Amino acid sequence: MVFTSRNIDSCYLCDPIVKQIVLFVALMAITPLSTSARGQTSPLVSLRLLVLDKSTRETLIYAQVEISGAKTYNAVTNDKGELFIESIPSGEYRIKSKYIGYADWEQSVSLSADKILTIEMESNRTLLDEVVVTATESAGMTSSSLIDRKAMQHLQPVTFTDILELLPGRLSKDPALTGVNLISLRQSTISDTENQYGTSSLGTAFLIDGVPLSANADMHSFSRGDGVSISGDEAYRYRLTTNRGIDMRALSTDGIDHVEIIRGIPSVRYGDLTSGVVNIERKKGTTPLSLRFLANGYSKLFAAEKGFRFD
Repeated sequence: MVFTSRNIDSCYLCDPIVKQIVLFVALMAITPLSTSARGQTSPLVSLRLLVLDKSTRETLIYAQVEISGAKTYNAVTNDKGELFIESIPSGEYRIKSKYIGYADWEQSVSLSADKILTIEMESNRTLLDEVVVTATESAGMTSSSLIDRKAMQHLQPVTFTDILELLPGRLSKDPALTGVNLISLRQSTISDTENQYGTSSLGTAFLIDGVPLSANADMHSFSRGDGVSISGDEAYRYRLTTNRGIDMRALSTDGIDHVEIIRGIPSVRYGDLTSGVVNIERKKGTTPLSLRFLANGYSKLFAAEKGFRFD
């Protein structure tokens, strides 16, 4: 029997062992090529971020940044408002930035090469354009506040009680015109209990152009006409100022140039008092005609003033 070389080669490739060896060698040859191809589609890139205030263009230091995509990165900007990340797999990413006092910033980016990105954040803070100091404090032996006409124009007071809101530590509240308005300089409350009185109201002197407004805190009494004292009638007591001081509803806030309020024990030149002075100085001299109209949910006010000079 005669065998040709062609017959021998065909039989050799038909051997199962030979087939496995050939398949293994072929796989080993293809695998490096596949790995190389995948490496070329996802190269590593770098990303540099700069976080700024959109209006002022100032850098925002220590801003929080989140980068999410093939991998997730969380970091903060440095003291120059910058953030630099190396070796990021290329692809699609979502970048978010947060900073106190600013609206959150968010944007999608595609990274296929090294990239520099500027993040401009908008402030959402409520800022005051201007602060006006409406009263001045003295540095004498006693504490005192000087409230001028400009401060009162800012407030637009209805009664003299409203002016006291400009004192340090005072709260703004709606005008109360249905009851007595009493001053309280050195105490928390004024007692309405019979046979008691507020020390501030009893001992606080009111002066208009240097003239005392009352004598010893208005210590008088009224009668209904039938011999019964009004101070003993609950229906009328809230209207009385007996042993309680000046009712500030009776003091007009128009025509005042400035008010000095002295807390504590002032000079003896202010006369008989025990707890502070309210010194009201009215406008003097020739002044132009001035009109004021005020309307709110509780009251209506109209005032007209004009200063004249008589030779």
